[in-house]
Amino acid sequence: MATVVAFVGALLLAAHAPLEAQTTSASVSGSVKDSQGGALPGAAVTLTSRTQGGALTATTDSEGRFVFAIVRPDAYTLKISMAGFKTLERANVVVNANDKFSAGVVALQVGDMTEEISVLARVSELQAQSGERSFTLENEALKNIANNGRSVFTFATLVPGVVTNLNNDTAAAQVADLSVNGQRPTSNNMTIDGVANIDTGNNGGNMATTNIDAVAEFKILTNSYQAEYGRAVGGQIQLVTKSGTQAFHGSGYWYGRRSDWNANSWTNKRAGALPPVGAGQVIVPPKAARNDYGLTIGGPVFIPGVFNTDKKKLFFFFSEERQRRTDPVSEKQARVPTALERAGDFSKSVDNNGNPFPYIRDYTTGLPCSASNTSGCFQDGGVLGKIPQSRLYAPGVSALNIYPNPNFTGGSGINYTSQVPSPSPRQEDLLRLDFQATDKWRFTGRYMKTKEDILQAYGTTWAGNG
Repeated sequence: MATVVAFVGALLLAAHAPLEAQTTSASVSGSVKDSQGGALPGAAVTLTSRTQGGALTATTDSEGRFVFAIVRPDAYTLKISMAGFKTLERANVVVNANDKFSAGVVALQVGDMTEEISVLARVSELQAQSGERSFTLENEALKNIANNGRSVFTFATLVPGVVTNLNNDTAAAQVADLSVNGQRPTSNNMTIDGVANIDTGNNGGNMATTNIDAVAEFKILTNSYQAEYGRAVGGQIQLVTKSGTQAFHGSGYWYGRRSDWNANSWTNKRAGALPPVGAGQVIVPPKAARNDYGLTIGGPVFIPGVFNTDKKKLFFFFSEERQRRTDPVSEKQARVPTALERAGDFSKSVDNNGNPFPYIRDYTTGLPCSASNTSGCFQDGGVLGKIPQSRLYAPGVSALNIYPNPNFTGGSGINYTSQVPSPSPRQEDLLRLDFQATDKWRFTGRYMKTKEDILQAYGTTWAGNG
């Protein structure tokens, strides 16, 4: 038992910080009346989680109204009972993050409490408390909608008024890749489980990221949202991570891509035709590969016969995704030292326009070295531009040999081409714990870690030209 107490204590400490942040909790309200439209005070209202079994209870007031002020996003069963009336049960009440859910007017029919009326269809969700424009995708939709690149931000582009600021087929990888209703990309905000996840240094990129399989709900508010979202004037993106349930659930997956699996384009093949139609050589697409694999597992934390035996108090959810991606890059061309230049012979060198340029000045002469006056140029053995072996600086020669050898002739001195992809291994871990101490006290702790180690084959610039 000591182990359990220490574990719960650690959970309470972990949940302290999120409690001070913006929440994802919703509210559920409604009113209860009889078949004649009269208010029914004193009716017992129970809201039971269909995934974790926890229940919230309330009693209608003098006008038959009830409200659950703090409700976590989940699917619930709403049950209303009162002496002299048939018990009414609605089995598919879905509450989304920050919703002000109205169950409307619930009419009870006269009868015995043992008689029960069950409504299995999903309750109509009318947002009547605010004029915000929002769009919500629940877990089933997230799993079933194809997503190129497996980025949660791609779902935002399904919403009217949301576009990416990328000029190609690259998937939106961060919140700053989106423009909502014409606002700047740095005008968006993002939260995960109610906690801000924005790099405040530039108010653009998000911090930690999570994969689609760990997201229970994706919601974006685009316009006319309330003052509580006052940090940004663009889109408000809200992610709710998955929680454990009373039953154990898990998944494993792998998504793969290979450039060899794709057919070459018509224009690339056309380049293989003889001039003037083509260049006489087929253009080979750059090599690329993707391996995204991971697992999820969640369920109750219990000790048979000792702790959480009804599996309604403590739950966990863990997700890990690893990405091993080799992204394609465009062809890079540059100028590297030729074999003659590495030996100190610049007699065959050319300038950026392809014109001969053997003019290497010998500073010891104090004379000029140019096309019009070569008196101060190196001319070993009468060869203009050739440096005597005795004058070569060994460290300088070694530095030239660091460069790769020429492998291409492109004119204007360009003699090297390269197209090395950039590997970008990435790992995303998430652990969430939910503890339902009582029907009024609930604690949630979440740990996220994102690790990325990108190797840029060409650095941030290439030959000084980006």
